[in-house]
Amino acid sequence: FLSTLFDLLCWAIITTGISGLFRLGELTTARTGAPFPLRSHLTFVSPTHARLHLPTSKTDTQHRGVDVVIHCNHSPTSAIRALRAYLHLPPASVGGLTLPSLPLFIIESRAGAVPCTRSAFITRMRDALQSAGLNPSQYSGHSLRKGGAQSLFDAGVEIANIACAGRWAQGSTSIRLYRSLSQHARGQW
Repeated sequence: FLSTLFDLLCWAIITTGISGLFRLGELTTARTGAPFPLRSHLTFVSPTHARLHLPTSKTDTQHRGVDVVIHCNHSPTSAIRALRAYLHLPPASVGGLTLPSLPLFIIESRAGAVPCTRSAFITRMRDALQSAGLNPSQYSGHSLRKGGAQSLFDAGVEIANIACAGRWAQGSTSIRLYRSLSQHARGQW
């Protein structure tokens, strides 16, 4: 699965998305000119956690950006481990950009290094799911945020703490729906 730079990129997006409760649009871009995180927005604070600054976020009403802490879970699904592996391999062509000004998640194109698009990521994720024998139509970019929230629910984390970590707006019903789906999946209804 992790045989190419693009595979490492997808693994880093998946683990980072789940760990940081990110919307896929916060890590990739849907169109040219849309905001995306740069490599300079990621800081490894210690061996066990990093901070990713999002220049824009859906719930950032003041437009100041938001810092999201990503913790190491000391397992093969560690976002810290995946990010370090992905960033360890330099892109083949950076088109004259300096490393800090590169998009955090890039794909190679004829034009050089460009931001990873939502559609390119979802296509690769669905190919990997199908190869693993799973139904790819049951997964989308939103599965990362939902899966991260569900993992926290299953671990017994309080809903208020999950809402804060995931930057849900106060009064959001989405997080409560995830909790309900999590309880239903465990047969607790």
